[in-house]
Amino acid sequence: MKSIIDIDEIKSTILNQARDTISKEMFDIECPHCNRAVSVPAGKSNCPFCNEEIDLTLDFEF
Repeated sequence: MKSIIDIDEIKSTILNQARDTISKEMFDIECPHCNRAVSVPAGKSNCPFCNEEIDLTLDFEF
């Protein structure tokens, strides 16, 4: 019996899992407002020092 493997479906599943995992991480960046080192998640959050909004957008290109 021969199995049919959908490579595109496997690739899509792996890429989606990678995006989900990376999006849940914390990232060490410099606040664009007060220039202090902060650790923030992807998306919108506030700097713990100056309370200004930081919008960290991840650009997935893989």
